Amino acid sequence: MAFQGYGEVELHWHHPPADNETFPGMLREAIAWFQQHGALVSSDPEGRTHFAFIHGNWALDNSLPICGVSRELDILFQHGCYADFTFSTIGTYAQPRKINAIYYATDTNEPKSYNDGEDVQVGSPVDDRLMIFQGPLHFHWLTGRFEYGALESFALPSHRRINEWIDTNIHVRGRPEWVFVKVYSHGMLAAVRDWTISPARRAGGRRWSAAAGRHDIGGGERRRLLWRGEYAEDKAAGIECPGEEEDSSPRRDLREWRLPWVYLSMIDDLFRGKALVEGRGGAVAC
Repeated sequence: MAFQGYGEVELHWHHPPADNETFPGMLREAIAWFQQHGALVSSDPEGRTHFAFIHGNWALDNSLPICGVSRELDILFQHGCYADFTFSTIGTYAQPRKINAIYYATDTNEPKSYNDGEDVQVGSPVDDRLMIFQGPLHFHWLTGRFEYGALESFALPSHRRINEWIDTNIHVRGRPEWVFVKVYSHGMLAAVRDWTISPARRAGGRRWSAAAGRHDIGGGERRRLLWRGEYAEDKAAGIECPGEEEDSSPRRDLREWRLPWVYLSMIDDLFRGKALVEGRGGAVAC
């Protein structure tokens, strides 16, 4: 289904209590099982193991003791994980102090090693650490509430929220014209499902496009919206972070940047919906 261009396959994996010694074996066993069904592999001829990750119960890297794996970032990276998409997680101890960023975290023996890290930037590709790919986190002074990119029955999209997501301005350093917007939902709850599945999604997509079009990026140009995985020809699903390389071109980035057409993501707990905003100079996927 994924290789035919219909979208990603996202997996929900439960495992017994683990630590630094036992988790690698559990992960290898799970990967081997999923790959029997064609998941967690890239679509290039080598068929490499590659997957994205979201941690259940907001406990990445033993940020809560229920995780137990304090070297989780390194273990995931060594087994083919290219990026973690857990955050933002405002209101939980797991939330890092670094916000609204795309960065590489250096793992240590201490919990929550991702609390800070090195920003992804043009001309400085990194291939020895896990990328942390965050969604928006913003405080709305008029309502006194945090905006954290959740799509829930009590937090449906609106023009105001979409504009705030874009205004958060999550981007690769050196490519400010490419803005990443990553939002999420905990499962396909009815109210969210009604909004994300046609025809309601088409109406919602028009809201996104209208909001993106209000953002001037200079030279009289406006941002344009491209949904991740919406169009099979873009082959955008699961690509890490186009724009990190200086000579990147827009469409090549979507299809070929480091991970060619990685469609299949490992999801430890939460379902995440992603979109991207396309601006002057190209497009980025999240």
